[in-house]
Amino acid sequence: MCGKSTAIFGTVNDSITNCSDKAFFAYTLAYEKYHSYRDSLRNSFDKLYRDTAFAGGERELFTMFYSTSEYHYTLYYYDQAGNLVRTVPPSG
Repeated sequence: MCGKSTAIFGTVNDSITNCSDKAFFAYTLAYEKYHSYRDSLRNSFDKLYRDTAFAGGERELFTMFYSTSEYHYTLYYYDQAGNLVRTVPPSG
């Protein structure tokens, strides 16, 4: 075009052959299968873990026993300076 007869881009020496393509495709396929298998194991483990954790709440039973007790307290009254002003014993 426009009188230029030289190529814009140089020639590319491609060393890819049928054998190298097969190795590349085999590696790529193995890589994809491995990652699919790994992801399925992770998802399976996560789902099983969550299902077990949530199901555990249905099987657990919590009980609590206590006895009521009354305690008697002595009341101490202080003024603003911190001096003890009055003491009320438990008997009132």
